Amino acid sequence: MQKIKSIRWVSTNGWLVKTGISNLRADVVSAPATNVGFEDLDWTLPASHPDQDSCGGIRQANFDPNLYFVRANTFTQDANIEVPTGYHWVTKAEYIALFTASTVSSKNDNILSYFKQCGLSGYPQLNGQQQITFLFKNGGITGIHAGHIEPRTVTNMNTVSSLAGYVLYRDDVMPEPPTSTTITFEDLDWTLLALHPAQDTCGGVRQANFDPNVYFVRANTATFTPDTNIEIPTGYHWITKAEYIALFNASIVSNKHDEIYSYYRHCGILGYPNINGQHQYIFLFKDGGTTGVHAGHYERVTIMNISTIGRSAGYMLYKD
Repeated sequence: MQKIKSIRWVSTNGWLVKTGISNLRADVVSAPATNVGFEDLDWTLPASHPDQDSCGGIRQANFDPNLYFVRANTFTQDANIEVPTGYHWVTKAEYIALFTASTVSSKNDNILSYFKQCGLSGYPQLNGQQQITFLFKNGGITGIHAGHIEPRTVTNMNTVSSLAGYVLYRDDVMPEPPTSTTITFEDLDWTLLALHPAQDTCGGVRQANFDPNVYFVRANTATFTPDTNIEIPTGYHWITKAEYIALFNASIVSNKHDEIYSYYRHCGILGYPNINGQHQYIFLFKDGGTTGVHAGHYERVTIMNISTIGRSAGYMLYKD
């Protein structure tokens, strides 16, 4: 079957008319409109492709039989992919919600997303190059790593090289969306997810000693990327330097002046929090630019600038 490229179907006196950019003349056809299948799409892996696998390039997830890892026939990312009839491209939040809601008994087993699946001896490959990340709809370069286990192992394509495809869900059995729009730490692209190898016993979210509503929240990178509009969990806000100082001064916790580090040797960590071999140093304030609290200094208002340190640790949040 031919791939669909810039085709539009319109109704004219009860007949379907097909028009295309490459053919400005309308062709009247008598056939009824048909559903769009995986084989009709420009970006999917054709059945005849030499790199095709035994799943037809469409692997069904173990934890939810209605969720699919769909391989692409290109390494070029597309933010507006066409999807088959009855499917939609899922978001990161949807993926996490579906995994959490799954009742499949083996959902936490070490089942890889696509590595050594579907008759493959390793990673899926396209023209000699490995396919790594199955992208989410609203995640930019965020998706599921083909070589990681299914349970919520979210990664960024820029750190693992190449596009593998997209994560789709079959809509005809899609459960009713939850009425709550609550955003948790696990829903955010920048936080340290539960299964990240650098995760700690606090879940990457350490509660301050001087105020139980103040949190040092680790990021999933040590590279400082200026972002004044980070998304935060429901019921929290990103605090300013002035707020931090005011909260510390107002605290009535008796040992607030003790030598309690911000994150150094906390949460089961032997030293500094570390990610991908790099120390994480500064937890940033909202209005501070590169200013924040040093992970290796005491909580008692030890403010530093990341420009003199080099690496970020995360952000300072407050539970409202």
